[in-house]
Amino acid sequence: MTTISQSVRNFEAWLAGELGADLVADDLREKHEKMRSGGFVFLRATYWRWCETILDICPELGHAPEVLAIGDTHLENFGTWRDAEGRLVWGVNDFDDAAVMPYALDLVRLAASAILARGGDGPSVRMIGELILSGYRRGLENPLPVILERDHKWLRKALMLPNSERREFWEKYEMLLPGSEPPPSAYVKALLPSAWSLRHRPQDVAIHAGEIANGRVRCVDPHYRVSGRILVRRLSPNSCKIEIDRHPEILLSPTMLELMGFEIANCHSSDAAAVAVILRDIKARGNEWLHEAARAAASSISAEQKAYLRDG
Repeated sequence: MTTISQSVRNFEAWLAGELGADLVADDLREKHEKMRSGGFVFLRATYWRWCETILDICPELGHAPEVLAIGDTHLENFGTWRDAEGRLVWGVNDFDDAAVMPYALDLVRLAASAILARGGDGPSVRMIGELILSGYRRGLENPLPVILERDHKWLRKALMLPNSERREFWEKYEMLLPGSEPPPSAYVKALLPSAWSLRHRPQDVAIHAGEIANGRVRCVDPHYRVSGRILVRRLSPNSCKIEIDRHPEILLSPTMLELMGFEIANCHSSDAAAVAVILRDIKARGNEWLHEAARAAASSISAEQKAYLRDG
């Protein structure tokens, strides 16, 4: 296995070849600075490395049933949007690295991100695993979109911006010159094949973001559009997420961790035939596997982040 520093160089060389002039050097420098700030941010910034190492860390996960999965799952990969009926919906909102992979990887990566983000008084590693797995199992058995107008009023309250912040959002666009538009980078994003596919399924380099985002049991965002390798999404104060720096007590609450597991099941349930197979696999694995795998993954990520600091 390559070192983390060599892996970073290899990945960024590939990225430069794919994006060419569209690669922004300042963004890479900012990303490197964030990678030095802690394990949670390091996990978020290095999904390609997760794809290189996770089956060495947890080889038993490679035998889990496969499904079209989210890939780059973590605590901050959830947000809100308005559906076609104008209802406020919460769920996974980033599918850039969606690919066919063992279902367990989405759960382990989410749990590992929670372990890395928790403070001294956060939930235990065991509790994190149990809550996520409980929500996931419940979601497989009865998948249902998370519509905040109807249920989950606590989450709606946590996510709705006060009028002062809504004004700040729109004031940014009022400052634009008449007839001009926001810069394309504000609402257009280039997509690349999933790092998982490149590493483990090189025959499948399709962009799967639109396919999983519009899954059969999700209440879809009508403004989420994938065209070739371009993603376009709506700019709105209603399209927001909870960030760990601002509200760790919400993201690491038992109710939220269970609901995140439930929403991952909503995404995986597009393949109805796979659901029964996954439920049998979960039963066969017992109650310890998720928190044990997440603990091992989080420990490896912390060690790599320290190695990156030494080398950088």
